[in-house]
Amino acid sequence: MNLHTLTGFESGVVLYTPDNAMLEGFVCNWSAIDGLPRLFATALIGWGDGDDLQVGSLSEDERALALALATEEEAQPTIDRVWRNEQAVVVTFKDWN
Repeated sequence: MNLHTLTGFESGVVLYTPDNAMLEGFVCNWSAIDGLPRLFATALIGWGDGDDLQVGSLSEDERALALALATEEEAQPTIDRVWRNEQAVVVTFKDWN
């Protein structure tokens, strides 16, 4: 599974709640990564297949973190679509490629 094929976007925000801990997330370009992107100290790699991602919605905390991660100084992003499974939440934004 490739998020570029699934979403039609090359980048967006990926959110995780590792081991029921605090919600984490990052902005990334996933166009060359197979599977769900994972951020490690040394690199961004694909992890798991993500084939079970489905269109979904965001909790208030997830929405706040996704917007905070994606916000640039001069532009407030608009969420395009959300995909989720038990491992991750993937968020794309209008006007992003």
